[in-house]
Amino acid sequence: MGISSTVRYFTAKSGEERTLSPSTLFAWKEKYFHELKQRCSDEDPSINEFPSKKRGWPLLLGSELDERMQLFLKQLRANGAVINTAIVMATAKGIVQSKDSNLLAKNGGTIVLSKYWARSIMAQMNFVKRRGNSKFKVTCSNFEELREQFLFDIKTIIEFEEIPDDLILNWDHTGVNYIPVSSWTIAREGSRR
Repeated sequence: MGISSTVRYFTAKSGEERTLSPSTLFAWKEKYFHELKQRCSDEDPSINEFPSKKRGWPLLLGSELDERMQLFLKQLRANGAVINTAIVMATAKGIVQSKDSNLLAKNGGTIVLSKYWARSIMAQMNFVKRRGNSKFKVTCSNFEELREQFLFDIKTIIEFEEIPDDLILNWDHTGVNYIPVSSWTIAREGSRR
C-alpha cells in the first residue's frame, strides 16, 4: 500500500473531511520500521502503537529525586505547613544531599537550585505561595497533658541548672516591635539624660 492510497484509506475510515498529509504518513512509516528493528528479537513483533516521546525539559533532579521531593512537599502541605520557594529549595537540597551531595553546584555538580526553579516546581504541583500566619489553629486532643509536660520540663531544667529567678523571662514574640533590654541598660541611659 503506497502513501497516497494510505491517505485515502485513513481519510475514508475516519469519516472526517480533514485529510492526512503524506508527510505525516511518511513519518509514521519511518517510526514503524524503526520500532520493528528494535523489536526484531521479540517473539511477537506486532506493533499496535508507537511509544510516545517525552516532552519538555528533562527534570533537574531526575525522576526519582523529583518524585521524592514532590511527595514530601505534598505531605507537608497536607499537614498545614507553609510551602514557598525557600521550603521547596531546602527540601530539594536535603533530598539531593541525602543521595549524593556532589550533585549540587556548590560541590562541583550540575544541579543549581534557584528561586525560578522552585516557582516552576510549585506551578507544576499547582501550589500557590503561602505566607505563615497565626490563623491556622492546631487542635490537640491531649493539650492539657502536653502543657503540663512542657511546664514540668521547664521547672526541671531551672532546678537542675540552678537558674536564678531574675534570668527567667517569659517572652511572646507575636506583634512585638521593640527589643528587650536589661534594667542595667535602662538605668545607665537614664543617668545620661
